[in-house]
Amino acid sequence: MTSNFKRFIASALALILIVNIISFSAVTLSFAKKKKVNEVTEEYLQTEVKAPSTYSDSVVLMDAKTGEVLYSKNGKKKVHPASTTKVMTALVALENNDLEDTITYTADEVLGLEENSSSVALDIGETITVEQSLYAAMLESANECCNGLADKTAGSIKGFADMMNKRAEELGCVKTHFVNANGLYNKDHYTCAYDLALITRAAMAIDEFKKITGTKVYEVPPTNKQKETRYWRNHHNFINNDLPYDSEIFTVLGGKTGYTVQSSYSLVTFAKSNTTDLELICVTMHCDAYGNYNGKGFNRTFTDANAMFKYGFNNFTSISANINTESDLEEDDLNAVTKTYSLLQDKRFISFSATDDCEVVVSNDFDVNQLKGTFLYDSEGAGGTQGKWGSYEFRSGSNVIASTDVFYELNEPVIKKLYHKRVEPNKQEKVNHLLIVIGAAVVICAALYVIIMLCVKYKLLSILVKGKDIFDISKKTSVTFKPKRKRMKKMKAPDLGYLTPKKKRFHRKNNKNKLRF
Repeated sequence: MTSNFKRFIASALALILIVNIISFSAVTLSFAKKKKVNEVTEEYLQTEVKAPSTYSDSVVLMDAKTGEVLYSKNGKKKVHPASTTKVMTALVALENNDLEDTITYTADEVLGLEENSSSVALDIGETITVEQSLYAAMLESANECCNGLADKTAGSIKGFADMMNKRAEELGCVKTHFVNANGLYNKDHYTCAYDLALITRAAMAIDEFKKITGTKVYEVPPTNKQKETRYWRNHHNFINNDLPYDSEIFTVLGGKTGYTVQSSYSLVTFAKSNTTDLELICVTMHCDAYGNYNGKGFNRTFTDANAMFKYGFNNFTSISANINTESDLEEDDLNAVTKTYSLLQDKRFISFSATDDCEVVVSNDFDVNQLKGTFLYDSEGAGGTQGKWGSYEFRSGSNVIASTDVFYELNEPVIKKLYHKRVEPNKQEKVNHLLIVIGAAVVICAALYVIIMLCVKYKLLSILVKGKDIFDISKKTSVTFKPKRKRMKKMKAPDLGYLTPKKKRFHRKNNKNKLRF
């Protein structure tokens, strides 16, 4: 009885211990799974709708216009990208080549590939254009065409890989390093879902990239080595209609598939909402799961992409910031923007413009009234009749979720009052100004003196007053002013008649009282 009771107690304790271990393991696994689900923590991107679970190990859903990450699962985990590498290959090639340029393929480019790797079977010495090479690389995933594009662009595959890495750094990639142009496996060739979404976003800015990756079938005319027309078909199952997707919600615009044994399946897809301007990028990487549709097997990266697009387009909205230059200015006496705007708004001397619409993507559950737009004045950019005023930031709390540069243009030359201080002349400038004034005064005085002397010498004033013209040379060729001796006039005496000078002297003594001159 005692031994049986002891065995019962021991069994019960063992059972309780096993149950506790199982429960703890389940909770731990559940926590770990939950921690891995959505890495996006921003308040304005949270939704009441739970994001779908995915088969792919790494997933990122990104807004194409703003670069905002709406969903992330292991988004920055290092992954081997396989042929999704070709998105960067196409970006660098498009940025550095003319589409009509030609490439003549060498033996190294055509034959220097792994066995059974993707190819369009170009012949050695065959010449096609850069545009045709891009179609081959993006639709049929032709590895020899990636080699040809690399040699054409950089002179070598290594040089092209360096260009790819430099471009990735410029885009803000955090975990990317390329060693080839086609994505064939190399332990030093890697990226992450977040970086690949950034690269795709940059490529989408080129219309030719969207046109190429969205093409179902491309017709290749005969070349110098091929007499027949060839047709290259897109491997993306959403574009070639091999797999259905929720086309009533969104439309797939393009993308790129990828696969190697080491990296498993990866997929890049970008799509547009059927009802709004929202465009999303979905990157699903490292997926081993398979599905079946109409008797054909397919990898589950497409399942994940469709689910993520449906989640994104149904639960997020794109809005534009309303840049109101009057209401958004803060009332702060130290704020140069407020001072300037207050000075100019009534006179209508100034106009503002923004680089873009400052779009923001938020969840449908988020109250957009919580968003705040603010100006940041740029004192270095302001100056002159037009220029950069500063920037406009769209914030949620302390987080900047969108920004755009703001420019101004003055319609009247009042900028000196706003941005330039009055410059006081220095001592040397004052001395120079004084000397100029004194010199001018001396010259004016000298001129007046000369004029006065001429008037005095030639009696110009008296002549002008009497109306005589001293410059009339019809009678005289010269004018002299020598004094003349006065001739005595004949005088009439009251009782002696006319007297001659001689008689005048005679009578002067005798008739002093009678004679008058």
